[in-house]
Amino acid sequence: MFLDGVINANVAKQYANGIGSFFSLQECNCPNGAYVGHPPLAFAIQATMFKACGSAFYMDKAYSLLCAVAQLFLIGVLWLKAVPQHNLKKLVWLPCLLWLLSPIISWGYSSNLLENTMSMFTTATLIVMIAYMRGGKLVWLYAIAAALPSFAALLSKGPVAMFVLAAPIVFVGAYEGYNLRKALSFMTVYLTALTLFALAIWVLPEGNSYIRAYFEAQLIPSLNPSEASVIARLRIIPFLLKALLPILAIAIAAYAATKTKWLNNMKVDLGNKAAYRFLILGLCATLPIMLSNKQSAFYVIPAIPVFAIGFALIIAEVASMLIDSYRAPIFHKAIGWLSLMVIASMVSLSAYNYGSVLRDKEMLADAEQLNSLLLGDNVIADPLYQFVDEYQLKAYLNRLYSISVHNDMPTKWYLVKPETTLPEKAELVYKGKTLSVYTL
Repeated sequence: MFLDGVINANVAKQYANGIGSFFSLQECNCPNGAYVGHPPLAFAIQATMFKACGSAFYMDKAYSLLCAVAQLFLIGVLWLKAVPQHNLKKLVWLPCLLWLLSPIISWGYSSNLLENTMSMFTTATLIVMIAYMRGGKLVWLYAIAAALPSFAALLSKGPVAMFVLAAPIVFVGAYEGYNLRKALSFMTVYLTALTLFALAIWVLPEGNSYIRAYFEAQLIPSLNPSEASVIARLRIIPFLLKALLPILAIAIAAYAATKTKWLNNMKVDLGNKAAYRFLILGLCATLPIMLSNKQSAFYVIPAIPVFAIGFALIIAEVASMLIDSYRAPIFHKAIGWLSLMVIASMVSLSAYNYGSVLRDKEMLADAEQLNSLLLGDNVIADPLYQFVDEYQLKAYLNRLYSISVHNDMPTKWYLVKPETTLPEKAELVYKGKTLSVYTL
């Protein structure tokens, strides 16, 4: 897994084992193991799964899989709420397919990222918001109901979750009867509820302390204007384009299909008012990230469900016409057999790759040997400070074997680089590709 995912699992595992608390997270079981890199809710949810099912390494993947299944369900519900035409509700599979085709989704959901949890809450927020826009009544009920998952998203990954704030304004005029007056009424109640939820955390001493530490350690440094060039801050744009490439290709192909004999050059309505509002909202979820000097491809994950809905609405009529044009039983059988072949290939590939190591093979082999040498001890010293920046190794040792690398705790085990030797009184017990272990 990607390093961030391993660290996320470490924090959740410590919490599940009773080390730390909701507002006092720990990355490892040692004096300097406090973690304030992100808000605590996503860790607490994964810790609940660890408590119920154990914290074996594959549970990280199982948790991400559950997040993906939940996200697919939520995308389906959002589609049913968003489509204005009843005949297009049968295409609920279309936005789900577009979401799955984005390469950042398969990568992100195999890496145990916090965005996986946050995306569930932001999508749930949009479902409630769209439901109000389509109905236009019970503003208090819908606004408070939307504030709950929105606050949960905020507690999962921080301010990046707040792109949903734009939705009530962006969708003005997209649905019949939904106007600026209703949008402002909704926003007033929604923001009031969100503020009260935040104040409830702020007045708690431990909550106040955690939020302050999070701002100082993570948020403020990421907004430091001197930390990154303009070019570096623009990297989110190519990241987004790469994530949307398969979806854009399908949208272009759908447009091209309207110009061919397949659809007899029919005039097809490519999209509707709601479709383009979803695309604008997707940009609201990604472009503000340019304010931060920290840029990663997986930051766009929460925006992909929104883009998937938008592009699916644009090509929905074309997809419906193509499906209606090919209702022959032989076409259905061909699709069925093709699906079975794809599934069989995926299962075969998974079985073939079982037990293989795709990342940090030598480091993981050394970590396994180190664990067998320590005989149950869970601390090893780094006396020469050679592993201060070896975050991957320390994350693996902690996640797989609950071993902490420390400098100030008494221990008989010492960790050095393979090319380094300790004084004669120290006995070399293991020399690997990435580390050596000495004992007194």
